[in-house]
Amino acid sequence: MNIIDIKCQDSVNSSLNCCHLELPKDPLRLGSHNQIYLFINLPVFINSRQIDEARLVLYKSPPFGEGDCNAESEENKYYLFPLTDYFSIYSCMFSMPAIDRGRRVVFNNDNCKSYTEIDVTDIVKAWLDLSLENKGLLLAGSKNAQCVFYESNRCDITGMHPTLRLICSGIGPFPTPALNCADCNVTINRP
Repeated sequence: MNIIDIKCQDSVNSSLNCCHLELPKDPLRLGSHNQIYLFINLPVFINSRQIDEARLVLYKSPPFGEGDCNAESEENKYYLFPLTDYFSIYSCMFSMPAIDRGRRVVFNNDNCKSYTEIDVTDIVKAWLDLSLENKGLLLAGSKNAQCVFYESNRCDITGMHPTLRLICSGIGPFPTPALNCADCNVTINRP
């Protein structure tokens, strides 16, 4: 079993209320009318049969908020959708990007954890099978979902960037090129 961590290439905040551009170090906001768009480039050497599991890991950023651990209320429901249209920071000025509602993933915010982990195995396999083009992901909250803050791909600490963790089988170590030997003479000059 091999683990491959792929960092998010791009992450964008979007509000249902208005267009806004976040500052370079602003965290991503999810819930309370805020959505997140993510794009992750997949490596070309992997095929869907090699993927056992794929999880999106988002690391929380202050303010952390308060709430019950693993609360199962409607205020704690969030959704992830694969995009079927490209997203833009100006999407609110146009029609919103289309999503694949049939591949929706429901997840909760565990207030006791410093991160959120979302199973996206089916979506990643569809991308690799080319049955769904990788145009990114949309994360949204239910109507009254509390706001959760996550680090973006612009965070100074690379380990806090949104990450796609692939757990793979059938992938061996990367091949190393064969080395050739050549005769050589070495002369050492001593003063």
